[in-house]
Amino acid sequence: MTETVTDYEHGRTRVFHLDHTTGAPESATISDLQAALGVDQMDAAHVQRVVISELGDMTLSQFLASGYDTNPAKLAARENALNALTGVAFIVRSAAFPDRPVTLNTEGDADLVATFDDPAVVDAFTPEIESPSAEGILTPPPVKSPPSDKAMAGRVAMIALLVMALLVLVIVLIA
Repeated sequence: MTETVTDYEHGRTRVFHLDHTTGAPESATISDLQAALGVDQMDAAHVQRVVISELGDMTLSQFLASGYDTNPAKLAARENALNALTGVAFIVRSAAFPDRPVTLNTEGDADLVATFDDPAVVDAFTPEIESPSAEGILTPPPVKSPPSDKAMAGRVAMIALLVMALLVLVIVLIA
C-alpha cells in the first residue's frame, strides 16, 4: 500500500512502526524510516522517534493525546493498534516531507499504524480549481497617477494668494 503526501497537505500526523528492522527494534533510526518509506529527503525536526518501552506507565495513545493534542474520538478508533506496538514508533508530521508531492511506500518495513489531523486544521485544502473561469490573471487595481505640473502650479499659486491676503489683512489692522 502507498500513501501520498500532497502539495497542499498540512497539519497531518502519521504514526509509523518499523517492526521488520534488523537487530534490536529499539535501534531503528529516522534514516531507517526514510529508507523504508522510499523517500529521498525528510526533515528530522518534524519526526519524533519514540521508544515505547521508555514511556513507562504511559501508553502510546496517551502520549499522542497529551503531546500532539490528538482528537480523542479518532484516537479511540486506533487505540488498540497503537497500544499493541513494541519497539520504536515514529510520529511524522506533514512538514517532514519538503519535496512534495511524495509517495510513501507503506508495503515494506514501515507500517502506517494511524493518521491524525491536527485539531486546528478544519478541513484539508482542496486542489486548485480546474475551470476556464479560474484561468487568467486578475488586473491590478488602478494606480493613482502623480499630479501634473499644472495642478502643482495651481496649488503653489493658491498658497501664494493666501499668504498675500494675510499680509494685506495684517497691514490693514495695523493701520
